[in-house]
Amino acid sequence: MSEANEEFEAAGAIVLEVSVDDVQKQADWSESLGGIKFHILSDADPKGRVSEMYGILSQRDTSRRATFIIDKAGVIQESKIYPPGSLPSVRKLIPVIEGLE
Repeated sequence: MSEANEEFEAAGAIVLEVSVDDVQKQADWSESLGGIKFHILSDADPKGRVSEMYGILSQRDTSRRATFIIDKAGVIQESKIYPPGSLPSVRKLIPVIEGLE
């Protein structure tokens, strides 16, 4: 997602990651990758509350990998949960974003 951030911005989208990890662990992860180009939001207190609300909290209290495309009115237009080790296809997400009003 970080590598495609400019494509998302050009389509009028903002990429946010939500993780049950605390802010320090997120910062360490980002640094280990040489930095990322989008914001990471902490869902650590109370742990997993947002992930649970979106239906992606796993039984191990971690967030499952998922994408949610939310329009300007705050309505989820598309969502997908990915199996462990899978990555979302940027090429499939951009046209959906571009199709939003």
